[in-house]
Amino acid sequence: QSAPARPLGQEKFRKHVIRSNDNFYKLAQHYGVDLKAMEQANPGLNSTKLQIGQVINVPYPTTTASR
Repeated sequence: QSAPARPLGQEKFRKHVIRSNDNFYKLAQHYGVDLKAMEQANPGLNSTKLQIGQVINVPYPTTTASR
């Protein structure tokens, strides 16, 4: 199931609550976004130390993203 495109007029990010075994790479693939975009959406966050229950920003995929 692919992630929906960003609704017009909405914020730039959706929120994701970290679950067991989540990491930026898996989440980027799941939501169809670039890993670098995930990192840029969460400045100051150590992506290797995500904690269950932590809320992160997930950018909406761009219209030019390949799948």
